[in-house]
Amino acid sequence: KIGAYLDQLDNLITLHQRKYDKLTNVKKSMLEKMFPKNGSNVPEIRFKGFTEAWEQRKLGEVIRLNGRIGFRGYTEKDIVSKDDGGVLTFSPTNIVDNKLTTNCKNTYITRFKYDESPEIKIHNGDILFVKTGSTLGKSALVTGLSEDATLNPQVVVMRTNNLNAEFLAAMLVTNAIISQVNSAKIGGAVPTLTETRIKDFDVAIPVSEAEKEQIGQFFSQLDHLITLHQRELEKLKNIKKSCLENMFV
Repeated sequence: KIGAYLDQLDNLITLHQRKYDKLTNVKKSMLEKMFPKNGSNVPEIRFKGFTEAWEQRKLGEVIRLNGRIGFRGYTEKDIVSKDDGGVLTFSPTNIVDNKLTTNCKNTYITRFKYDESPEIKIHNGDILFVKTGSTLGKSALVTGLSEDATLNPQVVVMRTNNLNAEFLAAMLVTNAIISQVNSAKIGGAVPTLTETRIKDFDVAIPVSEAEKEQIGQFFSQLDHLITLHQRELEKLKNIKKSCLENMFV
């Protein structure tokens, strides 16, 4: 019975792993074909029913970009606990697999420091982008945020100008953007991007507003499915680990 139970658990883990890998590969393939790395503004795949052209733009033309201004930085004395009224401060650690998470060691700063920089107060629909450090270029769309939050100096916030936020979030994880991140970074041990250089990134976007929205919704739904299988996979692995530890003391 023990063997059969663990065998069934392994089968479920394998099933969700395959589904997760398949969906991840589907997303990767579609992003590469929709946002060509060669700079072309003609995607290899199109959504059915859309025939309008795509146009080449600069990222700074379609977003507003804000980061923590140098003289408004914070020091150790500004870091407090959440219980003491601290405000969540997102860092690169909070971005995992291009998703925002608080299941990590979080930093909280005083409300005075939070209110000092209203332009980087974070809201749902914002996109966070890492501009300094080893995870340069990581990004995440903010969803489900239910508390006040701001940024540390390694991260900037992007807000769209009449551009679907889900579309922008999908575009930022493509090889077309990653290659520009790698070519524009400066510094050695601690690579960084200037905000001016980020705004100068070349992007290709559809002329049709409906197509932007449909593409954004498609990748958002795909991300939702990937997350569901990822969570189920982690849940099953934890169940197996717990069973083995309790069964074979």
